[in-house]
Amino acid sequence: MIGRSERRSRLPRSLGGSSRRILHLFFAILLPTMATFCARRTPVPAPSQTASPKKDKVRLGRDLYVSQGCTFCHGREGLGDGSGTPDSVLQPANLTDPASYKQGRSTSDIARTLELGIPGGAAAMPTYSYLTLEQREAIAAYLISIIDTGSQ
Repeated sequence: MIGRSERRSRLPRSLGGSSRRILHLFFAILLPTMATFCARRTPVPAPSQTASPKKDKVRLGRDLYVSQGCTFCHGREGLGDGSGTPDSVLQPANLTDPASYKQGRSTSDIARTLELGIPGGAAAMPTYSYLTLEQREAIAAYLISIIDTGSQ
C-alpha cells in the first residue's frame, strides 16, 4: 500500500500545494457530483413532442366532425355547403367565418353549443350532448383551427 506522502499525483508538479488541493477537490468530489446531478435531470422534450397534444386534439376533432355528420350540413371544409341542405330551406353556418359563431367562439362556447344545440328556426342544430366534454372540446379545437382570422 502506498502511503499518503508516496501517493502519485497526475497533476503537474509546477502547481503549488493549494492549487493542487483545489484541483484534486474538483476532480475527486465536484465533478462526480455534477455528473450525478446531470444524469438525474429529466430530458427536455423536443419541440415537436410539446406541440403534439394540440395537433392530436385538432385531428381528433376533425375525425369527430366527419363521423358525427357535421359535414352533412356544414360541408367537409366547414363552408356551410353540405350536401344535405337544399339552399331553399336553410343555410348552415360557414364555420370558417368568425361572425358565424353567435354563441361565442372560445373552446368552452363551442363545446356548450355542441352540447345544447341551437333550437328552432332555419338555424336549428341538433344537440350532441351524448359526446363527452373531451370530444366536444376536440371538435371545438378543430373548428377554431379552421376559422379564417384574416376576415375580421
